Amino acid sequence: MTNMLTTTTDNLLNTQRQLVVGLVPMEYKINKIISLDGYILASVLGVTRYTSTLFSFTTERLVMFGFRSGEYVTMGLVIRGELVFRDYYICSPTWSNKLEFYSMVTPNDLFSSFLKMITTSSSVIIKKKTSGCLVMEALNPGNRLFLLCTDIGVAVVSSIISEPKTYANFNEVIVVMTCKYIQELQYFSDKLKQLRQTPQVKPYARHKLRIYLSVTHEPYPYSGELTWLIKSGTLIADLNTYNFDKMDRFMICGSKETTLSGLNLLKSLGYNEGSVRYPGDFVYEKIFVDQTFKLISELNSLLKWLKMDPSNEHTMALLSFNCSISSPFHLQSCY
Repeated sequence: MTNMLTTTTDNLLNTQRQLVVGLVPMEYKINKIISLDGYILASVLGVTRYTSTLFSFTTERLVMFGFRSGEYVTMGLVIRGELVFRDYYICSPTWSNKLEFYSMVTPNDLFSSFLKMITTSSSVIIKKKTSGCLVMEALNPGNRLFLLCTDIGVAVVSSIISEPKTYANFNEVIVVMTCKYIQELQYFSDKLKQLRQTPQVKPYARHKLRIYLSVTHEPYPYSGELTWLIKSGTLIADLNTYNFDKMDRFMICGSKETTLSGLNLLKSLGYNEGSVRYPGDFVYEKIFVDQTFKLISELNSLLKWLKMDPSNEHTMALLSFNCSISSPFHLQSCY
């Protein structure tokens, strides 16, 4: 979840990039950003690129900025003279003096294409108020915590497993991450190496943290989609552990598809969803469900008005929209 206000100079961007991203006068930056109530400006401290479409970056963390592990923040970029905002999960734990973010470049998306060009000369606009449903406070006490993760959900997982209180609340923390290609595991692999050397969580990571990685489009020791791994019993067998029981807790971290399929599966197994106000057995980002159903309902109403058949293949294409945490949709309350 991230966007950035890039300090640009004529020699920083090539001609092609300048056609895509408009340069912003310093006077505009100062006047517009300072006038944004509830926002702060943070400098970029470092950028790490894993592939042509995957990268992470860190920013300074101002004293006034607080959050809970698993939450996302609204960040802003100036694109073609306009302020544009998106929501990105915070990867860092609450005890860190830096903020870390993980981003995926989306094809034909101006925002993520601009974000990809950030450097340590850049700054980001950050909203002071954070939000999110994937927090520990929304779960009842339990024995095992399963973090079911795909793609950008690794940001949430990174924050949760870097938090000492996660291990204080559970006897075992099991990360189950699936992705298409091996290169998509690089960020998380680096994070695990870092974690095992971090004094705050090193002893917990050694004795309580378990990792299960699955790759679906390349040869890898483990393969299979999340729901299949659970339904088939493959996950439990590969982990050499006991079956799911009423003391297990879950976080569904990932795309719209992951959230919807994981939500339905866990409900079918008898688990109850939770919130900060009413803790339960599992949590998910409600934006992926609430807004997806809302949009489908609105589209179906439109199709009915247009007298189009919802089962028609051309009609189905209209319904295959992408609703992600990095999309411009308004996020729903989780409380």
